[in-house]
Amino acid sequence: MVYVVLEHEIYDFEALRQVYVDDAERRRRMGCVGGRIWRGADDADTVSVVLEWDTVDHAREFAGSFETEQAMHWATVKAPTTRVTVYEEAHSSPF
Repeated sequence: MVYVVLEHEIYDFEALRQVYVDDAERRRRMGCVGGRIWRGADDADTVSVVLEWDTVDHAREFAGSFETEQAMHWATVKAPTTRVTVYEEAHSSPF
């Protein structure tokens, strides 16, 4: 499995959620097979968007795209730089 994790500090969760929803079709066309938004248990303005991808190349293409950069800007991100990381599964366990 391949994931892109985008870590944000945000001002407005609903604005971020709407950008996430509006960008769904583009992500699907690029090879995204699903995703979730996670909020910090102790800080609701800390958000991670975890997206699953069909290939590493598609994940990297998404992570480095201008559209992704713009979507993060539209999502009312607080910090000037959002951390974007592509992960490949290295080990899996039921527990």
